[in-house]
Amino acid sequence: MKKTILFTIVVLCCMSNVYAVVTWNGTTKTAWTQGSGTEADPFIISSPNHLAYLAQQVNAGTTYAGVYFKQTQDFNLNNKMWTSIGTTTYKFAGNYDGNSKYISNLKNSIFGYINNSEIKNLTLQGNDQTNVSAALVNTSYGACKIINCHNTINLIRGSSPSAGGLVAYASGTSLEMISCTNSGQITGYTDSYGASGNAGVGGLIGYSEATILSVILCRNTGDCTRYINTGSSSIEFYLGGLVGFLSSTSSVTIDKCCSTGVLVGLGTENCTILRSYSTGTADNFMIGSGTAIIKGCYMIGTLSNHSSGYGYEFLIHGICSNCYIAGEFPWFTVTSGSQTRWTGDYCFYSPTGSFTPILGSSMYVSTSSIKKTSFIPRINEEADEEYFTMDYEGINGGYPILKWQAGTRYNISATCDANRGSVTGGGEYPNGYTATLTATPKNGCTFVGWSDGNTDNPRTVTVSGEASYIAQFTKSSYIIYVNQDCTGNIE
Repeated sequence: MKKTILFTIVVLCCMSNVYAVVTWNGTTKTAWTQGSGTEADPFIISSPNHLAYLAQQVNAGTTYAGVYFKQTQDFNLNNKMWTSIGTTTYKFAGNYDGNSKYISNLKNSIFGYINNSEIKNLTLQGNDQTNVSAALVNTSYGACKIINCHNTINLIRGSSPSAGGLVAYASGTSLEMISCTNSGQITGYTDSYGASGNAGVGGLIGYSEATILSVILCRNTGDCTRYINTGSSSIEFYLGGLVGFLSSTSSVTIDKCCSTGVLVGLGTENCTILRSYSTGTADNFMIGSGTAIIKGCYMIGTLSNHSSGYGYEFLIHGICSNCYIAGEFPWFTVTSGSQTRWTGDYCFYSPTGSFTPILGSSMYVSTSSIKKTSFIPRINEEADEEYFTMDYEGINGGYPILKWQAGTRYNISATCDANRGSVTGGGEYPNGYTATLTATPKNGCTFVGWSDGNTDNPRTVTVSGEASYIAQFTKSSYIIYVNQDCTGNIE
């Protein structure tokens, strides 16, 4: 009996060690001891001490080009001053797998400068942070990928005007961001007199001049705020739910993404200085400028505290297809310096407030209509794939959601003999959802039941897996055509 108890204690201790959060003391840097650095056998980063050692080595000149790292524990950086991995001279060029772990309570971007790197499977969380422009990467160069990374930290005042939840600046050949999210509030700030140039605040990326930028299967739910406190700034400040500013020489694709945060424009003197010195003050749920292809996306949000005369813009230059937008946009006026450009195929808008789009082929739809089942085939019409589905889970206030947000759905097939009637209510539903099937007979026919013997009509079905239901009808009357010979008898 004693041996059994001892064995149980040993097992529990091992388990607690496996799932423990490792806290950093703010100074210790220790070399890792496991792995060879290959993709099959990466260096194991099991302590914040190892992460601090990586920063020390990279910043001293060892960039680890083509080398692989894997994090095996959750790290708490304990709000100690953190030196980001990579500098302008020596950029991190390796590959970092967060292994679905998190890093919390950071005081700087985890990575400062990266080049030809891939960073994946990492979540940043913890306390609000000031003077941090991005939780994950300050600046990317070369061809970089960021996959399945997430930020939940409020960056309430960046160290520079541009700020993004995951990346402050994107440069170089390309940046590909896939399956990433931000839920933190992102604030870009400038109070320096004489500041000039462009700046961007975005939920995912603040400022991009990467030649090619791809944002795929990503979501922002955090508010984005620009704050200007200066009397003579000539800075051009852009807001975007996903990407704040995109260089005019860049090309971007935004595919199956969404943004639901609030855009907040703040500044002294009701932004009159901003308007006086800036020709581009667009607030955009997707991007601030540049050339873009946006497809299968939606935007729901609010434009808040924004001066009149400079309004909301969905997209300055680009092509949109199969998208919709809904929200509140007060203080919007169309001027020669700022106009809403909303053109594309099968694009819909359902805003409240003063909203005057340049329509193109876009179409207005009421809020009640956009939430109906009948809207789904309209928004998916002639698309490369079915982007949208109904919000049965209630995660988007009833507005349509992207199919990747829906999780597992089960097909409920509802059919009948089309010559005798019709059936509604079939479709794809989540587990536990109550679907309503209704059978409607044609003239001369009567509904008699379903293929499994149930006779309810309408009929409610609790979804627990794939299922098929066939409505059965019988003829209740017949029309008899008789040939009548007027000289004879009718038999």
